[in-house]
Amino acid sequence: MYTVYEDRNNTICLQLFKNGIKLTSTEMDAFTNAGIIFDGTEYDYDTYNSAFDWATRKAEAVIIIALGEVLDAPGRDTKAELVLYTATDTLGVVWGTLDIQVVDVG
Repeated sequence: MYTVYEDRNNTICLQLFKNGIKLTSTEMDAFTNAGIIFDGTEYDYDTYNSAFDWATRKAEAVIIIALGEVLDAPGRDTKAELVLYTATDTLGVVWGTLDIQVVDVG
């Protein structure tokens, strides 16, 4: 389970694999958008660009996700989805599901 703390800068770092092989930098560069579908709502880079970073650690095939300023209500989604977009996958590809809990540290 990944814990997101409201109004905090904690991050989730996910290393991306395709068919058991770590993505290349070129494959990471191909992403045009990324999003998390949490509790039925998609939160994506186009709207929250500071929450998704697939460039900083692209050599490691790592996407960094910071949802503390995005998800603003405590709750849990055991099947949140990571969706990645490219120029050819304009509808997005569900990359996997995540168990995400949002905690109010108020």
